[in-house]
Amino acid sequence: MNAIKFSTRSRVLNLYRRILRVAKSWEAASHQVKDTGEERQYIKTEARHLFRKNSQITSPTEVEASILEGEARMEMGLHYRNPYPRISNMPPFSMTKGKGREQSEMTRKRTLPLYLRSYENDSGPK
Repeated sequence: MNAIKFSTRSRVLNLYRRILRVAKSWEAASHQVKDTGEERQYIKTEARHLFRKNSQITSPTEVEASILEGEARMEMGLHYRNPYPRISNMPPFSMTKGKGREQSEMTRKRTLPLYLRSYENDSGPK
């Protein structure tokens, strides 16, 4: 049991280190110094916020889901050269207002991408 906890802790710390290394070497797609600085700061602030927010998680399945979310966000950011999360591939009318509000909220939660799960009940870094 202790080896599993050590392994998980090690994976979390390695992910955090990798994210900070990415932030250190990050260059904005626009190649503007101002944009690069803002995006580097965003990556560090976002990582710090989410890792602190998730530090109280004890369930192994939730920890694994959070690790996978962090890895997915990092890989998507590197691939698209955009560190900011974005909702994509949402079904039509999934964000409608009015009569079907409860249904659209259920649809939104069901279709929320893995890399945005931490934003379900969160407004972002404080």
